[in-house]
Amino acid sequence: MSEHCYHCQAAIPVGTAVRASIEGEERAFCCHACLGVAELISSCDLSRYYAVRENAAPRPQAQNDAKWQAYDIAEIAGQYVHQQDGQSEIHLYIEGIHCGACAWLIRSVLKEQLGLEEVFVNVSTARAEIRYGENVKLSQILAAIASLGYVPNLFSPEETERRQNRLRNQHLLRLIVAGLGMMQVMMFATGLYTGDYYGIERQYSQLLRWISLLCTTPVFFYSGLPFLQNAWAALKMRRVNMDVPVAFAIAGAYFASVYHTLIGQGEIYFDSVTMFIFFLSISRFLEFMTHRRARLNDIRFAKLLPEAVERREADGSYRLYPLAVIQNGDVIRILPAQTIAIDGVIVQGSTRVDEAMLSGESTAVSKAEGDSVLAGSHNLASPVDVQVSATGQETTLAGIRRLMARAEQHKSVHIERNQEIANWTILTVLILAALGYVLWQFIAPERAFEIALAILVATCPCALSLATPAALTAAMNHAHAHGILIKQSDTLDHLPAVRHILFDKTGTLSEGDFRLMDAHFADEQEADFLWQIVKSLQMHSPHPIAWAMSRHSPAAALPLDNVQQMPSQGVCGDYQGQTWAVGNAALIRQVFPHLTLPSLQADTGVAVYLANARGLQAQFVFADPPRADLAHIMAKLSGYQLHIASGDKSENVRRIAEICGIADYHAQMLPQDKLHYLQNLDTEALMIGDGINDAPVMAAAAVSVAVGKANPLSQTQADIVLLQGGPELLPYLFELAQRARRIMRQNLFWASFYNALVVPLAICGYLTPWIAALGMSASSLLVVLNALRISRMPAPKEMA
Repeated sequence: MSEHCYHCQAAIPVGTAVRASIEGEERAFCCHACLGVAELISSCDLSRYYAVRENAAPRPQAQNDAKWQAYDIAEIAGQYVHQQDGQSEIHLYIEGIHCGACAWLIRSVLKEQLGLEEVFVNVSTARAEIRYGENVKLSQILAAIASLGYVPNLFSPEETERRQNRLRNQHLLRLIVAGLGMMQVMMFATGLYTGDYYGIERQYSQLLRWISLLCTTPVFFYSGLPFLQNAWAALKMRRVNMDVPVAFAIAGAYFASVYHTLIGQGEIYFDSVTMFIFFLSISRFLEFMTHRRARLNDIRFAKLLPEAVERREADGSYRLYPLAVIQNGDVIRILPAQTIAIDGVIVQGSTRVDEAMLSGESTAVSKAEGDSVLAGSHNLASPVDVQVSATGQETTLAGIRRLMARAEQHKSVHIERNQEIANWTILTVLILAALGYVLWQFIAPERAFEIALAILVATCPCALSLATPAALTAAMNHAHAHGILIKQSDTLDHLPAVRHILFDKTGTLSEGDFRLMDAHFADEQEADFLWQIVKSLQMHSPHPIAWAMSRHSPAAALPLDNVQQMPSQGVCGDYQGQTWAVGNAALIRQVFPHLTLPSLQADTGVAVYLANARGLQAQFVFADPPRADLAHIMAKLSGYQLHIASGDKSENVRRIAEICGIADYHAQMLPQDKLHYLQNLDTEALMIGDGINDAPVMAAAAVSVAVGKANPLSQTQADIVLLQGGPELLPYLFELAQRARRIMRQNLFWASFYNALVVPLAICGYLTPWIAALGMSASSLLVVLNALRISRMPAPKEMA
């Protein structure tokens, strides 16, 4: 008998003599590549991998680290790597991942070799989210993963879609095989049950038994294979999961039935086996399709962007370039029916754009010169020239995909808690089955196995394990379908506990689309130059007023030095050795304390000043209209304590507070003031704002909601991102969370009640295995279908 490779378990070719001492024992390998990986694993003290893995390790290929070095080129890496605050983030699809041991090995090696702490690997999707610093190169990460025999792919939507389709087809085929087998076996079981009652000749009874065995065998070994594999993997790791009692039940029933068929006497349970597998397969298929819907959304986003775009040359002509070489500041042409590949601003032309994939808004939006467009949206009407402001992983579309990936990686504490309860329930079920078997040995030995089998089947905690994740997944899918991204399922747990809602004003209660109402210059002849200074400074601020001011002038920006952004105040910087500042009065007094600011009459707007060391150079007034139907929205939130915390001046805050009917409002607050105010609230609070200047407040709030138009995904601290809309969506979010909680509680109550009901019935012998299989499977199916009722919830617009 040929030896097998210690690492990949492949048969070792005759004549191959690759041996080495691993962890004090001599091991044989099929090639030097497998030996190298085993030595790497051993050197990192990760040999436990071989004890807990569920499948053979992938066979490594000959290493060529040079092929990964291309991904260190900035233009190429920019299409895949998101950078923020000196940290880089990459999402990979990793071929060869089979089980939790594979994920653990990849995380451990990246930590040992490269010092990476933030590595998240999702076994079910084979996707990894990795964050690393400037001292680590992307090529090193890819090479380290490849050295283990896995194949790292920079996210490939085509491969992921093929994998999802393969999994769907496997689930569906297993379900079909189980359904056909169950129907046939139940037909023969009816004949056997009828024969037992009315009488049947032995040869016909044996024929029906053998035919039942033939029909059950493919159901057991094909449709039931996932349950058997998962149970075996858990037992090898000295753990239990909900497939352990399933595997014990179907394996015990099948092999006992085979034995009784061979000897020609005794009970057979083929009908119970096929029915159990069929109904469990239905619930697993529905659960898989619920998760698949979210993953396919990501794939649809990734497939939106074209491979190449037309860039405008210096002579005004257009030339086709790969998307990877396009940089910020380039001007590209977007033709009708094309998908926009970058974030940018229209500099020539006007059109209508479909942003449904990004915001859920089905109505096309009119866009003209100066308006922003986002990657992933669709140009419907006319050709436009767009100046690029973000490419690759910095676009809004890439941000959505990152948020979706993070939400997929995250597990609610309720899921983990219920899983722990389910694990203890499994142990209890196994103990009860054993006790039932022993007890019935004294009552009626011929029924002992049947009773133990009925207990195993009837009390399987599948429904309990599915109760929470099914409801949370359905709720998050429903929100995302309407342009709302919920980053973590825990957020739905926290929303019902909220009692205070803290509103930012600008861009939240107001439209956030500021319009210039008035402008005064110290020297009107220098107005164009002063607008250039304003534009150059405000380009460095994400505040809506800054965005409006930077778009106001078509003039080219000037090169500045020492630019500093002051949250909620403004921006200052140097031009040709002279310091300039644009912002509110507090900023001007801080930068130029010797200046005396005149009284600017801006009762209905926001005052903005431009100054240098010589004095005040310009004064502006911007108005920001309130959102429509604020009073109606606040009436829906009347059950909560409402507050406004704004950096705007008192008069503007008071005016919008009166419209909203909010008595508790505060103006001219810095971010630290808002944070202190939030911390002094007595119960859980929700903060809703633009997320740009209020990052500390959003991080501290129990739930944070970010709104915004220009770049809604810049609010990285928010738990929820509204791709379109504002506070009018809050009633929908609260109702969604309440409905998800109700359904989770219903599911948990039903799962617990069902188990409490059937345990005594099974132990007392009132349940046959096939009835137990029907009851348990129906219980799991009921839990999944109940969770899917969330999809019938009205859309946000119908609730507003």
